[in-house]
Amino acid sequence: MILLETGEKKLIEVRRHWVLFAVQVALIAIMGIAPLLLAFAAKSFSPTPLDLEPLHIHLLLVAYVIFLIALWTLLFISWTHYYLDVWIVTDKRVIDFEFKGFFRYETTSLRLDRIQDISVQVNGIVANIFHYGDLHVETAGEHSDTFVIRGAASPNTVKQEILKLSNKLLDTAGSSAGI
Repeated sequence: MILLETGEKKLIEVRRHWVLFAVQVALIAIMGIAPLLLAFAAKSFSPTPLDLEPLHIHLLLVAYVIFLIALWTLLFISWTHYYLDVWIVTDKRVIDFEFKGFFRYETTSLRLDRIQDISVQVNGIVANIFHYGDLHVETAGEHSDTFVIRGAASPNTVKQEILKLSNKLLDTAGSSAGI
């Protein structure tokens, strides 16, 4: 659950790009169909007919169903990572929610006035076409932290918004301090 401070407003929500999740779903689907294609190919290209006893057929079907259940679980884990790994940008801070396991997640936040550097890495032609990449935010201070969200959708737009909010907050703090 997202707990915002009093008067804090949620401005941006950043997740991994949907293309990365779609690729994972496609790979899981291919893994689910592959055993059927292999069985068909083995039956079609075998010089001698494959005569399996009914017990062996049932055991193969049970093994295939167990394999499909494992793939379904993998699909659920992929969706959960996609949905729960999120950055929330408010008018005061950046909050990082990272799913670590079924019953474990990590929440970290950093104040916008501590941001020292934001960098974006876009690797590959597909990432350029679909506008996703890695967003790195570094903080200033004795104990500097680095936040990373991998495969973020529109990372350059998010970077510009965070910098704009950070600069606005620093300008407000500087003018109130009489600088």
